[in-house]
Amino acid sequence: MSRIIIVEENPTLSDCLQRAAAQADPEAEILCFRDAISAMAALSDTLPSLIILNVFPSGPDGFTFLNELISYHDTAQIPILLIATINLQQYDLKHYGVVDTLYIEEITPQSTKLAIQKALDRHQERNYAK
Repeated sequence: MSRIIIVEENPTLSDCLQRAAAQADPEAEILCFRDAISAMAALSDTLPSLIILNVFPSGPDGFTFLNELISYHDTAQIPILLIATINLQQYDLKHYGVVDTLYIEEITPQSTKLAIQKALDRHQERNYAK
């Protein structure tokens, strides 16, 4: 069973992301957090199959969270789907585990669901390759 962590401070967007994740994987356990600190604390329980992260959540920003994730071997392997309001194409985010970036002004339920499915598929393929 997949475990998806969503880090999004906006309740409306968080609900939309949660619905898209549930459609992408109806069996998934989905945990929502309003800030990166709470999400990081949840990683000590069970590692997720995917983290959907707003780059600028409350508290430490998304890049601080990403740096924290890559500093540990086990969390560095988690695929990240970024949600952004600014264009990040000039940055190489792959070393953070970022598999895709969704821009809020372009986001749709269908594009979000497809991006989540694609990220979960990559995670599953990587686990089978081990």
